[in-house]
Amino acid sequence: MKVKEIIKMLEGDSWQLVRTKGSHRQFKHRIKAGTITVVSCQP
Repeated sequence: MKVKEIIKMLEGDSWQLVRTKGSHRQFKHRIKAGTITVVSCQP
C-alpha cells in the first residue's frame, strides 16, 4: 500500500494528524485509544 492510501483510510475513519517529524506522521482518534505512526520512506 502507498502512504497516501493509508493516510486517506485513516482520515476517512476520523483519525487526525497531530504531529509530524521528518518522514513520520502521527495520528490520533478522538474516541479510539492509541496513536498510529505512518512512516514514509523512499528506497
